[in-house]
Amino acid sequence: MTPPSCFDGWAANRPLGRLRILRDLPLPDTIAYIDGLNFYYGALRNRPALKWLNPEAMLEQLLPSENVRFIRYFSAPVMRNPADPDAPARQTVYFRALRTIPLLTIHEGRMAVRTKTGVVLPKSSPPQIATLEVFEEKRTDVNIASHLLMDAFDDQYDTAIIVSNDSDLTTPIDMAVRRLGKTVIAVNPYRAARQSSELRRAASRAIPDQRLRPPHFPVPQHPHRRPGQFHPSSFLGLTQNT
Repeated sequence: MTPPSCFDGWAANRPLGRLRILRDLPLPDTIAYIDGLNFYYGALRNRPALKWLNPEAMLEQLLPSENVRFIRYFSAPVMRNPADPDAPARQTVYFRALRTIPLLTIHEGRMAVRTKTGVVLPKSSPPQIATLEVFEEKRTDVNIASHLLMDAFDDQYDTAIIVSNDSDLTTPIDMAVRRLGKTVIAVNPYRAARQSSELRRAASRAIPDQRLRPPHFPVPQHPHRRPGQFHPSSFLGLTQNT
């Protein structure tokens, strides 16, 4: 696969200044922390047309009043499996596209394979027992928490944006808000019924679930292809394998 040189030139041609020209005072500094796989499973997995998503454009459209000066994107390299053998290649292409955004850094954890035994559902009599291999993401929640707090200690931001539904982030968010005096905005990629109430209560404020659903969800992606640019066709729902 040939990676794209950029998000169709968006990073180079995006409007400058945003709301700064409308204000006499500078906007507070904001850092975004995106839980990549959590965001994928919550908002993108079943929506192929959004998989080629530009996170910087998304944040600008979702929170135009925030001066996002840095984006930390957390994920882990997916592992090849028979159900989706092309997943690692697609992720590699997307990561290369992400790295064309000057203010974005990817922080990689790792994937681990675990063997688990349980009862097959729906339950039968006698119950059937099955052993499965499952993939588990490691380090991502700790990486997010560590950078969130270290950046706060170093006074690198006034406002943090957390894109995740991981309740394990409740304590570091609570510390950043109540102990360190920072504003933390929770952007939850999951529908309301599945959102962590603990995460919502710990944050300074939360983005309503409806803002992450059509017609309000931003779609900053390739409007057309250019020579030398490529993204997997499954990103646009052109194949069954998404």
